[in-house]
Amino acid sequence: MGDQIEVRKLKKLPEESRWYYILNMVMGLPGVKVDRDRFLSEKFSKHADAEKTAAVVEKGTGKAGVPVELLDDLAAGVIKSHKMMATGASAAAGLPGGFGLIATVPADLAQYYFHALQVAQKLAYIYGYPDLEKSGKDDFLLSMTLFIGQMNGIGIASSGIQEFSRVLTDPDAGEERLRRMALARGAIYPIVKQIARVLGVGITRDIFARSLSKIIPGIGAIASGGLTLIAFSYEAERLREGLRKDFLLQMKND
Repeated sequence: MGDQIEVRKLKKLPEESRWYYILNMVMGLPGVKVDRDRFLSEKFSKHADAEKTAAVVEKGTGKAGVPVELLDDLAAGVIKSHKMMATGASAAAGLPGGFGLIATVPADLAQYYFHALQVAQKLAYIYGYPDLEKSGKDDFLLSMTLFIGQMNGIGIASSGIQEFSRVLTDPDAGEERLRRMALARGAIYPIVKQIARVLGVGITRDIFARSLSKIIPGIGAIASGGLTLIAFSYEAERLREGLRKDFLLQMKND
């Protein structure tokens, strides 16, 4: 009964607020935020010596001169790993009883976005982003909304990511950088608002699709897992391509 209450509550919210409802739910889950330094250290210690790995952590992959081919391989591994984890969790949610955390439809979506947000952070760090959490909670959530928008194929997300990444990865400090950051936020907020509204509509559609996948006994887990496998693969690859393109553009301009 509790799951139906949560679904009704979500559907009554304005479209933009539905996205933030799910986003805040996911951000409350332990482990959703990726420790950038630890992640990069673990990944690059397998491919480089201690000095090179330290440079990657300190400066980012672009400034440390990491070949894009290696970044592409690491990104592919991240996507594959989380695709399988997200698919397995979604399939389990389709089984009678499920797991406690993902027993309701909104929580089923939450576990999907849990992996989507983790992938978004990891791909960003692979392609040169600084620690997103250190830029502040608002900027962190703004970045995540842009990334998920890109994953969902929302066209305006690309321009928002390009503008925000340009400022975030700017090595300069001081008042001038803060001024540019403020200007970037002013330009990006309307974009993020539109993305949140589109994502809110998509969440309603996802609830309906996932609910149908659980109605027919015996195939609920298969349908739920298959839906996740197909969607996650395409969406993660969209974001990877966008971040890779921005990475190469910044390397060209440096």
